[in-house]
Amino acid sequence: MKKQSTKKLFTLIYIPALILILGLLIVSQINKQQTFYEQEFTQDQPTTTSFSQPLDLTISPDQIRKDIQVNLTQGLFKYQLIDPTGNSADSFSMGQGSINNPLSFKPLPPGQYKVDISLENAIGSASITITGANHIPFLATASLFLPGLLMLLVSATFIFIGIHIYPAKARYFFIGAAIWFVGVLLKFAWAIPTNNIIVKSIYNVLPETSALIIASIYIGLLTGIFEIGITILAAYRFKSLSLTPSRAITIGLGAGVIEAILLGLTALIAAPFAAEQNQNLTFFLVIAASLERTLTILCHIASRLLVFYAVATKRWYHNITGFMLLTMIDIAAGYYLLAQMNASQVYWLYLAIAPFAIISLILIPYLATRWPQSIEATSQSDTQPETPRQTT
Repeated sequence: MKKQSTKKLFTLIYIPALILILGLLIVSQINKQQTFYEQEFTQDQPTTTSFSQPLDLTISPDQIRKDIQVNLTQGLFKYQLIDPTGNSADSFSMGQGSINNPLSFKPLPPGQYKVDISLENAIGSASITITGANHIPFLATASLFLPGLLMLLVSATFIFIGIHIYPAKARYFFIGAAIWFVGVLLKFAWAIPTNNIIVKSIYNVLPETSALIIASIYIGLLTGIFEIGITILAAYRFKSLSLTPSRAITIGLGAGVIEAILLGLTALIAAPFAAEQNQNLTFFLVIAASLERTLTILCHIASRLLVFYAVATKRWYHNITGFMLLTMIDIAAGYYLLAQMNASQVYWLYLAIAPFAIISLILIPYLATRWPQSIEATSQSDTQPETPRQTT
């Protein structure tokens, strides 16, 4: 009865929170967005030219955003925004190289502005877009907390699904969280004093592209060795953890969700200090962290489920599969960080992780339905209430 009441209480809290956060996400994106200026060019031959175009800000929005993308093999690109008095309100210039530079600047006084663009002996491509939006003050403030709230919502959604499909006692969730904590603690204890030395040594002895790949593999292996290594030790030391698939899945759920909860809380605490950056986030970047957590939690569950399945079936090689599954997603994350990709390129990371998340989504029910029946039958306490003892 206590377990059923806890499930109902969680559901009563979760459903309104789901509606509230998703509603805030949708409404916060309803801005009066307007494109004021858009220009792009591509030159295959050296080109020197300049042109101006009027920009009407008679009704000035409370937020203006410029998005500049430049890819020049030679020459110079210049942009300047001239205010109604003839002074420069904003400017940007760049020579050979590539940049994707979405930035916002403060509201401008209403009036007739002018955009000046010039190319000097330029070969390549460039584009500039200037947009504006009027934000509802309350929603603009509330939306600062959306990335963190969405990560917490993803965590709650996995718990909600877990307690309804694969019910197990709450202690297995906390065992999974503890296993994750110990693994991460040991990983940091190794990585903090050694990572810079090892990664720099790799870059010193290998060409840049090869070094990037090898260093990314090294970062991924740390996750496999410490996080899955601790899981393997716990699984073989306490074999009761492998008695039922519900226990194993709940342990994996605890390991994946606790990380998402901590990241979500960190994002909420940091939100007021990153107000300017968060107000400029596109819809994709608002949901990016929660999307990444969704993919990662699936891999956390499946990788640990494979370890406990190895114990339950006495087939040790499933440990290697679980090790490789979690290692691969951190190889992708390591590559993203070492390659210094910007936020607008984060979708490459998600594309790299997505296949492993899909595999995990298939593996979880597949392994759960193939759990050794003799073992599962020995433990009914996770799914059925205990029968009271009769006394005479």
